[in-house]
Amino acid sequence: MIARHCLPLLALLAAAASAQTVEGTIASEGAPVPFATVRLAETERGTAADAEGAFRLALPEPGPFALIVSAVGYEPLRIEGAAAEGETVRLAVALDAVTVETDDVVV
Repeated sequence: MIARHCLPLLALLAAAASAQTVEGTIASEGAPVPFATVRLAETERGTAADAEGAFRLALPEPGPFALIVSAVGYEPLRIEGAAAEGETVRLAVALDAVTVETDDVVV
């Protein structure tokens, strides 16, 4: 009887074990970009990099994907790729800093 109740759990664990992911680091000019956002394009699914710029994101299904990587002060970047069933895709993302110029402020 217990074995019958364990089958759904085992199926769930097997599916999680074969899930595809994308992971990597985000940097600019050789320095990590902490807490950058990594989002699966056209969805609400995403994650944030840690203080060292490292991230990991589970992909909902195998096949092509597009990521949007962004952070305050950096130009957003779109990255396209593909992941096979159970594959972990590793990326080294380089963001370009954005220079913002404003008018002079008189105090």
